[in-house]
Amino acid sequence: MHPSSNALIIFTMCSKNFFCFRNILFFFILLPSICSTLWAETNIEQYFPKIADYRFERKELISGTSGHKKIGRFSTLVLNDYILISYSKWWVHSPQFSSTPQWDMEIYEMQDAAGAYGIFSLWDQNLQSSTERLRLSVDNRYSNNSLRFWRGNYFFFLSSNESLDNSRMRLSEIATAFTREIPQVNLHPMTVFQLPQKEIIQESIRFYLGKSSFELNSFFPQELRIAVGFQDDVEIAYARYMPSDRPLFLLGYPTIALAAHRFVELQKAMQSYFSPQGIYMKRVGVMVGIFFGPEDEARKVLDKVRYAPHIKWIYNKSPESLLDQKKRTAETILGVVTKSMFLTLFFISITISGGLGVGILRYRIQKNHPDMTIKDKLIRLDLGSIQNK
Repeated sequence: MHPSSNALIIFTMCSKNFFCFRNILFFFILLPSICSTLWAETNIEQYFPKIADYRFERKELISGTSGHKKIGRFSTLVLNDYILISYSKWWVHSPQFSSTPQWDMEIYEMQDAAGAYGIFSLWDQNLQSSTERLRLSVDNRYSNNSLRFWRGNYFFFLSSNESLDNSRMRLSEIATAFTREIPQVNLHPMTVFQLPQKEIIQESIRFYLGKSSFELNSFFPQELRIAVGFQDDVEIAYARYMPSDRPLFLLGYPTIALAAHRFVELQKAMQSYFSPQGIYMKRVGVMVGIFFGPEDEARKVLDKVRYAPHIKWIYNKSPESLLDQKKRTAETILGVVTKSMFLTLFFISITISGGLGVGILRYRIQKNHPDMTIKDKLIRLDLGSIQNK
C-alpha cells in the first residue's frame, strides 16, 4: 500500500473518531451536572437515618394529586393551589423499638415553603379548642396530644395517645430532631411577613394561594371575589385584630401595576356592595389591604401596612478607589480568559491524541488482519496501467 494512501486511511479514521470521541467527552462533562440535578430531588425519607432514636414505619404514600379527590384532610383542589409533591403517613416507634407504635405522623411535602406554610395555617381553621406554642425554633401549634409544625417545604402533623405531659415532651423531641436535620429554613410568604403585628391574633393567621383555598374563608364577600384576580398569581394573608376581632386581608401581587389595577377593580366592585360594619382599603406597592370594621380600628391597622423594599449589604465592604476597582476588574477578566484558553487547549490536545490513537490502532488491526471487512476502505485505481493496455 502506498504511503500516501496510508495517510488518507489514518486521516479518515481520525476524522470519524474525532466526532465520536467529542460526543463521549461532552457526555462525561455534563454527567456531574445531570447527577447533581437528580440527587437534589429527594424526599423526607433521606432524613430518617439521621434521627437514630426513632424508627419510622410507612403506612401510606401518595405522589401528587392525580386520581384523588381528597388527600388527608384537604381536597385536591386546595392542595393543587399549594402544589403538593407527596403525602405520607407513618407510625413512629419509641427509642426502645417497641413493636407497638407510640405516635402517628402525617407529612405533606410541598413544592416550596409558601405551600408548607399554607397547609400549616389552614390545618386548625375548624378546631374549636385552644392551641399553645411549644418551645421550638419553628412555627408550631399543640393541642389535644397533637403537634403541627412546618420546616422548609414540609408540613408535619404528629399525634400521640400518651399522657398529656409525656406527650408534650416526646412530640417536642421528635419535632426538634426534624428541625435540626432538615437544613431548609422557614421562609414566610411576603404578605404574611408584612401583616401588622400589633394586636394581631396569631392563631387567626391564614395564607391562601388560589381560588380553591380562598373558598375556605367564609368571611370575604362573594361579590368581591371576582375582582381579586386569582389569575394574576395573587397571594392572600388573612388575620384578625384585637380588640374587636376584626379581619384584615392583605393581597400581594407580582407587580405594582397589577396591584394598582386590582385596587381599582375592587373599588368598582365595592360600589355595588353594602357592609354594615364598613370596608376600608389601602394600596402600598404590590399589596392591597382590605379591612372590615369601624373607621377608627381600620386606621390603626391600615396605617401600619407598609411596603418599603430595600437592598442592603450583608457584609461591610472595604472602601477602594475607582482605579483599584478597574484594576481588579481587568485582572478578573484576564484570569477568566487565560483559564478558558488553557482549558480549550487541554480539550483539543486530548481530542487529537485520542483520535490519532484510535486511528493508529485501527490501522494496525487492518494490517495484521487484511482479510477482515473494513468499512469505507480507500479504493485506489492505477490509471497508468489501464492506458498501457
